[in-house]
Amino acid sequence: MKHPTLILIFSWLLVLTYHNGMSQQDNHLDEMATVLKDIQLAYQKHPLSFEVKYTYANEHTPRVVLDSLEGKVCMAGADYRYILDNTEMVRTGNYSVVVFKEDKLLYLGKTTTDTLAASPLQPLQDMARQAGVRHCEVMYKKHRKTLQVDFQDGLPYRHIEMTLDTLSGYLLQMRYIVKTTLLIAPGASEEVGKEYEEYALVVADFHHYQPLAAEKDLFDERSFFVKKGNEVFPAAAYADYKIFIATPNF
Repeated sequence: MKHPTLILIFSWLLVLTYHNGMSQQDNHLDEMATVLKDIQLAYQKHPLSFEVKYTYANEHTPRVVLDSLEGKVCMAGADYRYILDNTEMVRTGNYSVVVFKEDKLLYLGKTTTDTLAASPLQPLQDMARQAGVRHCEVMYKKHRKTLQVDFQDGLPYRHIEMTLDTLSGYLLQMRYIVKTTLLIAPGASEEVGKEYEEYALVVADFHHYQPLAAEKDLFDERSFFVKKGNEVFPAAAYADYKIFIATPNF
């Protein structure tokens, strides 16, 4: 389905960068906060890599896959590198770099304490904090734990479901129902045909978890850009790319 926005690319960060900012409205939200925190801690224990596959379908025809994307994630503490289709992102303690290969664009930002702590799906957390959760439940089946969250009607997010392995603590699958317009690149809404419903079902499957081999340049922002004084230039591999500076005092 065209090109999903960053909400799709970074959906897994909802749990990996979760911070307990919700008002604890009832025992269900207490349990939700516990699950999210446990998943976050599991991913921070050791450097690791894993693969992810996204599939997209209409909410009411979940077996009819309209599009799919595959990618790989490498994580070491707060540093990560994510490759999905023609988009790549690297975040370190100093910089965040997003590479849009089709557009030949480098999107550069300074990593701050706030961006390290906050979730890229902050609107979703805001909805939970503002009592947007209609139902929250945690279920167990053998070595699997599933968190299901239903939101109030009319919100951009309708349902989130996360399944994890209780032995490793790692995510196995995320399923979420979200407004189709949130998955479309800006300016591309006119391309949406009648075959697309108002809400989409996006499924992310996580697999091939393994320890991350040490690579010197894996999280090195100098692979993407170089700074000379107050000027910033693309690295040799991206010589024909344009640079967009997203934060002041870069």
